[in-house]
Amino acid sequence: MGCRGFIAFILNILNFFQTFFGAAMIIYSAWMLRQWDSFHNYIPNSFTSSAALGIDLPAPWFIYTFMGIGIIVCVVSCSGHIAAETTNWCCLCCYTVLVFLLILLEAAFVGDIFFNPQWDKDIPDDPTGEFENIKEFIESNIDSCKWVGLGIVIVQVLSLLFAVILRIMVSPTTNDYDSDDDYYLPRTSNRQPLLIVQSSSTPVFRRE
Repeated sequence: MGCRGFIAFILNILNFFQTFFGAAMIIYSAWMLRQWDSFHNYIPNSFTSSAALGIDLPAPWFIYTFMGIGIIVCVVSCSGHIAAETTNWCCLCCYTVLVFLLILLEAAFVGDIFFNPQWDKDIPDDPTGEFENIKEFIESNIDSCKWVGLGIVIVQVLSLLFAVILRIMVSPTTNDYDSDDDYYLPRTSNRQPLLIVQSSSTPVFRRE
């Protein structure tokens, strides 16, 4: 019981870091949206065309995407907090699936950047210019960004690992019958005889 509580405590700490990261993304995206609204005369009905997707996107699509990723990270981390506090098997299963999908998406994105030198050409035009600003900031601080990205991935992998361990520890046991004890109950010694022996009251006559 103490070991399970310790693992749940570690899982809560890891989810706290993820919540902080997601909240920072939401706050920064809200600041970017305010800057775009103030200095670029943002019109809600303005759109930009995406050659890769073949659809029209809202002008601040990058800001919306950035905010959406932050919201997803916060939702996943909050579900992790609930799963760690309740130690419910179903909640832990949902959390492990969400974290696993999030790691897969991140791995796919990093793989596209690593194997596709022209990855930025597939991204739609960003009228806000925030995509280029973040790109330039990452390129100018590449070493620090690598360590931050690696730390985030390590936190997510550890969260997945501890969630799987905690799920195994609280795994429900399914029985095909109500209880095994029902099959080992001692038989009662008061058995009714199959044949009832009745005493004969008929007198026995002895032949002389």
